[in-house]
Amino acid sequence: MITEELIEQLKKEDPTGKCHVRMTGGAVLFCERKAGYWDGPYQYIKDKKYIISTRGNKVDIHTSDYEDWIWDHDGDYSSIELDFAGYSGEALAGKIKDYKNKFEKTSKECKEFKRQSLHNFTFQILKKVQEGWKIVQPKDTKIGHHNVHYFIKKLHKKERLCQGESEAVIESGFFEPVVKSNKSYIHWRLIL
Repeated sequence: MITEELIEQLKKEDPTGKCHVRMTGGAVLFCERKAGYWDGPYQYIKDKKYIISTRGNKVDIHTSDYEDWIWDHDGDYSSIELDFAGYSGEALAGKIKDYKNKFEKTSKECKEFKRQSLHNFTFQILKKVQEGWKIVQPKDTKIGHHNVHYFIKKLHKKERLCQGESEAVIESGFFEPVVKSNKSYIHWRLIL
């Protein structure tokens, strides 16, 4: 389906434009135009054929379900609101309890995964530091921004940190950024 067809169908079903959109995959977050090959192929149906393509351009519709939301908020689900019409009494209480149980389960899984990941990546980083590697980031990037950190050793060896390693540098409490005016990078110093 192309965007023109989608827009026409949406206008036909909701001429006012006031209905909420429901999709498999959760709530719509945003749309993003990309080259057809970027981030893998897209699919559409045309003339009773299912087509997988990388030609031209595509518009990705990004969604988030409640589990994604909880993971994106580090296990916190306090910003999720339940707003049920058509339920009352025990039916409403049961529906709310079911969702809260799901939220709590996802929250616990998220927090435990993040705790274990932070632990594992912190030990990986400490091992590299023990081997003589330094952790740096370009001076023109924001402190606390992930995916900007590098390991360097003797200025001729350089490796980029992965997302988990970068989070461990920022969140473990074992490192602090040191900014020197005569350098083009920020050095993350071990403070143990």
